[in-house]
Amino acid sequence: MLYTYLRIGDALYAVAIATVAFLSFATIVYTYTLFLYPKLYHANKVSFSITLLLTFALVSFIRIFVETHFVALLFSGNSFFNSSTAHISYVLVTNFIALVLAVLLKHVSMSFIIMKKQKEMERKQLITEMKLLKAQLQPHFLFNSLNNIYYETYKESPKAALLIEKLSQIMRFFLEINMKEKIPIETEILFIKNIMDLEQVRCYNPIAIEINSNEEAGIFVPPMLMVPLVENALKHGIDKTSPDNYIFIEIQIRAQHISFLIRNRLHPDPYKVNQSGTGLKNLEERLTLLYADNYKLYSSQKGSEFIATLMIPKT
Repeated sequence: MLYTYLRIGDALYAVAIATVAFLSFATIVYTYTLFLYPKLYHANKVSFSITLLLTFALVSFIRIFVETHFVALLFSGNSFFNSSTAHISYVLVTNFIALVLAVLLKHVSMSFIIMKKQKEMERKQLITEMKLLKAQLQPHFLFNSLNNIYYETYKESPKAALLIEKLSQIMRFFLEINMKEKIPIETEILFIKNIMDLEQVRCYNPIAIEINSNEEAGIFVPPMLMVPLVENALKHGIDKTSPDNYIFIEIQIRAQHISFLIRNRLHPDPYKVNQSGTGLKNLEERLTLLYADNYKLYSSQKGSEFIATLMIPKT
């Protein structure tokens, strides 16, 4: 406004021009921060760029038109706010500055949000670690005891001994992952196989279980990301009295992401994700903390089957 007043020498004229400019700036800032970036940037960058240019051009045109044909009618005297080259250049430059400020404002606010999420994740991780530490009372004594039971049991029942071994592996997995941010994907898959094998013991009829994966050495994932979906299928997709239970799992490692798919039969009691307790809700919260919106978790029902799919970035 000071610049305009010095150029024109009319305070009221300068205030009117400054008001129009402020409305122009506010439109650009709010449109970018509240609509364009959150709605279009991640969905379609081409549409985002085109819409941004059109918005910038439209706001600039309206500002030039208002300053020339409305504000000018209220005041007399010569001014460069008359659709001249100087006027157009002034509007474009100041609107561009507003756009730059909008970009900076948006990304600074996102940085604060990310920092807040990271702190919250660290807090939750600390609470989890404390709980795990409390549960680690004499772990060596526990595993030594399990080993002794395993050898004694193996003499009489090799099958029961094998189950004890799998239980020992599961318990060791829980104890060893508490301080690790990521584990080899083959470790996660082995854990899933062990809990599936132990689940067989609870059923009167065997569960048809198929696990396909193209696991690669050197691929690491956060621990226990896939397990809640398996637990969900075991909890809601198994009828202990039914002879046709099955669970199919497919893990695919792609160039940019890792996909985990689990499929099981639906029984008369409908399988509904929102009745599965807090497991999937906690999983979604954890995925958001780890990957923001750069992941996919969805489910669907096809005939007598329920399918859940998780996709995470390959890092």
